[in-house]
Order: sequence, then structure tokens, then C-alpha cells
Amino acid sequence: MNRRICAVIAEYDPFHNGHLYHLRQARALSGADVLLAVMSGYYTQRGDPALFDPLTRAEAALRCGADIVLMMPAYLTVRPAEEYARNAVSLIAAIPGVRSLAFGAECADMDLLRETAARLDEEAEAAVRVRIRNGQGIIRATEDALRAWRQETAEIIRQPNNILAVSYLRALRGKSGIEPLAIARTHSYHALTGGEMSSASSLRAAFLRGDWQALRAGTPPEACRLISEAALRGDFCPPDAADRLLLLKLTREGPQALRSLPDVAEGIENRIAAAAKQAVSRQQILEMCRGAHFTRARINRILCHALLGLHASSFRQRPCVRLLGFRKRASDAVKTIEESLPVAHSYREMKEKGALCGEELWQVCSGQRLDVLEKQRMIVYDDSDCDT
Repeated sequence: MNRRICAVIAEYDPFHNGHLYHLRQARALSGADVLLAVMSGYYTQRGDPALFDPLTRAEAALRCGADIVLMMPAYLTVRPAEEYARNAVSLIAAIPGVRSLAFGAECADMDLLRETAARLDEEAEAAVRVRIRNGQGIIRATEDALRAWRQETAEIIRQPNNILAVSYLRALRGKSGIEPLAIARTHSYHALTGGEMSSASSLRAAFLRGDWQALRAGTPPEACRLISEAALRGDFCPPDAADRLLLLKLTREGPQALRSLPDVAEGIENRIAAAAKQAVSRQQILEMCRGAHFTRARINRILCHALLGLHASSFRQRPCVRLLGFRKRASDAVKTIEESLPVAHSYREMKEKGALCGEELWQVCSGQRLDVLEKQRMIVYDDSDCDT
């Protein structure tokens, strides 16, 4: 295949105006014929359940500029930034025709991002380990190690999208055929303005409090319509929907079961198990357990792994992705992907390939019947069905 593919890695929970801008910039800067979105599934990189189901999010992306949407299962996505980036980049690097990876960042200075990535790949990483052994938390240790070299690099990793951008650059080392493209964010990651460029986190909050004015302002019309339809169906998962199940699981199984989960070390399993006996929500466990060595995000991922039963062996599975949908004009690229990666086209095929990671639990927590999963169909559009 001679067509150029530009990949983006995203969650689209929900798809908003910033994502629309990102896709348009990615196509313009890359000169690509095909935009491939590699998306998290039912659970996000930070360990939370996605608010909206993957097909709703994929349809929004396809209607607003993406040509193909693939879904990564939770054992590839519910990981620290560097592993999440490495897993996603490994998938796109296996696809012939992928020539660029476009990502958002608070800093679009590619030279500075590259310098930061190179520094972390070299002596700074060793300095970070020394600082951690001396009692510093990982974020502070990384900042201080980079600051000792150059102040600007320490400032870079204070921002979440910069952290991912640097992680993508580290994952791309040795993959010379893929050009990284940094696209500057036009708004704060946690913007609560309710305006045209509101962040995904503020839009999730708006949805949960019923603020449709903010949703209409912050999302493209097609995406807002899909969110509205999902709301009418009750097809969404509140962030605390599985809290009671999680608390029950933690108190019944105790610290022993937690020890086989990835990222569990230094006795954190005992703190989590003790907290679960007192807490009434996942948020309370996070507040009780976080500290210098264990950030809120790391504990949240451990809790997600416990809830889904993702033990260390789960993360050694052969990567498998689900094709959620595509535009007909990208059919040749879809064929190339199917020849390059293990691809499933439905929930049932994912199940047969052993790549399920919480789909059924998410469906139950959203109040939907499990047979809805069996009826889900891949999305295929003509160009006339989409906005761009």
C-alpha cells in the first residue's frame, strides 16, 4: 500500500472540539491520506472506567475526521505513561504505511521534547532511581533530576500531555520510519471554562451534572448528538458505578490477592486492603493510600487491575486490537492492518481471542444488558455520512 497513514493515540471520552482541531492539524501537518485513531477501550490509561462506550466514541471520531478507529484492550492501556505509549507505538509501528504519529502537547517545541526524552533515556533515569531510593516520589525525583540538567526540561513534565509526548518520543526511538508531530494544545488540560475548547475532564463533569449548555459549546455537533443519544439510552458508566464491587472484592480477597498484580510493591497491598475495610468509595481508598512512592494514578491503576482481575500474566498476552469502524475510502488501509496485526471485528471475536478486559463489567455498571455486546456491529461509513 502506497498511501501514507498518520496515527493518533487517544481516548475521546468524550470527543470534543480540541480533538477535532487535533485531527485537522494532524492531517494538514502530515499530508497523510489516512488518519488512524488508536483508542483506549472500556477503561482508560488512568484506570477509570470510560464514561462512554467505545463505539459511541469511535463513531464521533469517524464523523469528525478519523478514517479508521482501532480499540486497544485494557491490558495494553491501563498502564503508566511510558508503557501505555510503548504499547500503542508498537502497534502502529507494525502497520506498513504509518509514516507519522501526531500527538497533543502543552509544549510544541519538538527540539526541547526530544532533548527531554533523550535525557530520560540516558543518565537522568539513573539519577531518578537514586533519588527514589533516597525517599523521593517518582514525579518529584524526575523533575529534580531533569532540573539539575536544564530547568526547561523539568517544567515540561509538569504537564500531562507533555509527559505522554515525551513517552511517545522514547517509544519511537529506533523506529525511524515514523515522524513525530507535536500539536500544541490550545487550552488547559483541566479547563473548567465551559467554553468552546473545554477539556474532556470538564465535559465529563458537565455531562454528569446535566450541563448540556457546556456540552454543546465544547463538542462538535455530531459528537454532541451521539452523547445525547447515549444519555437517552442510559448507555454510559458513572465513575463510581463499580465502587461497591471493588470494595467487596478487596475485603474478601485481602492483600494476598493484590500481590500478583503489576506495580504492587513496598507493602502497598497491605495499605490498600486496610483502607478498603474503612472506605466507602474508590476515591476514599485513593486518598488514604497515596504517598511519596505511590501516586494517586498508580494506586488507581492497581485498583482497576484488581477489579478486572488483570494479574501480571495478563500483560504478557499477544496484543490484539478491535476494529471499531472505518470509512470506505480507507478500505485498503484496513486490509493492511488486518494483515499486520491480530484484529477482531466484534466483542465475540475479542472474547474468542482471550482479549477481553472488562467489557462485561462495564456493560453491567452502565445498566445495560449483556446481550447488547453481542449485537454491536462495526461502523462502516461512506464519506457522505461524515462531516469531513
